[in-house]
Amino acid sequence: MQTEGILSKWNDEKGCGVITPQRGGPDIFVDIAAFPQEGQRPQLHEKLFFTVQTDKNGRKRATRIERPGQKKISSQPEARPHKRTSTLSLLAMSALLVATLAYGYLGLYGQDQDPGQSALTAQQSSAPLSTSAQPATFHCDGRTHCDQMTSCAEAEYFLHHCPNVQLDGNGDGVPCERQWCGR
Repeated sequence: MQTEGILSKWNDEKGCGVITPQRGGPDIFVDIAAFPQEGQRPQLHEKLFFTVQTDKNGRKRATRIERPGQKKISSQPEARPHKRTSTLSLLAMSALLVATLAYGYLGLYGQDQDPGQSALTAQQSSAPLSTSAQPATFHCDGRTHCDQMTSCAEAEYFLHHCPNVQLDGNGDGVPCERQWCGR
């Protein structure tokens, strides 16, 4: 319920003051946050319309200050136009997508770089991978040269999935031809 009153005390440095209700009763505390964000600073003795609320300590406070003769501006957020909501939603979705892709990329390539660690998580095999063999599961761990590989399958995985490898000296798409994948 809107109440009318006069700003009877105001401390601009502290950003707070007191409103005396027009219909009488005790003075009401008011904080700068209750005033519309657009517009002038509060002026002593100006007429105001406000809503009274009780804070968690039981004290009454003025909220939703409006000045007579001005467009009613609430300190409460207004509903945004549909177009702006769509734009914000699109930006949020884009940010989420970028974050997800970055997390996935770092998960694949940002692992601890320990060249001594085995890249095989399944059986290790020194024989070339045939079509009937079950594929082993490998992961990028920082190794980049053929003498660090343990199989042709591992070298092929590293060539196709890991950054900065030096496994295909002649550029024909077959890695480690002298050590593992000689065909």
